[in-house]
Amino acid sequence: MIKIQNKRGVSEMIAYVILIAIAIGLAIAVFSWLKDYANITPKIDCKPGTSIILGDYNCSAEGRTFTVNIKNNGMFDVNGIFMMVGNNSQRQPTTRLTAVGEGQGGSSGYYIGKINVSENQTISFLKSYSLNEIQIVQIQPFILDAKRKKILCEQGIIKENLVGCVFN
Repeated sequence: MIKIQNKRGVSEMIAYVILIAIAIGLAIAVFSWLKDYANITPKIDCKPGTSIILGDYNCSAEGRTFTVNIKNNGMFDVNGIFMMVGNNSQRQPTTRLTAVGEGQGGSSGYYIGKINVSENQTISFLKSYSLNEIQIVQIQPFILDAKRKKILCEQGIIKENLVGCVFN
């Protein structure tokens, strides 16, 4: 007579191997999904110590221009500024002005022109037809990479409330 052997130990071992394989498969699937879902590339930014300050400003009703004096007080040169203005100092400025003269950036609110360390730069912008008064200005420096793409300096943003900048 043939004796029936107890194969219970083998089936438990196969069950453990299958469970471990399923857990590893799920871990690999979740890792692959998260790797594509999450942006793990480092954000490109300016070097720490890149900074500008707003000096004098002038609002000319006759020429419809808004002129600012920018000084680079940081440790690195910048290639230009991105500027937004608004007529309510309690809200985020959203209006872009057109740069006038050399280095103009068009109607997109930026000025391209090297601003060296410890150097003053006077920049004029045309007044927007939607604004009769400028109460707040936000200026953000940027640098250009090798492909001439603008890299905005997140730490270099300055926001200033303006007084008496009225266009009539």
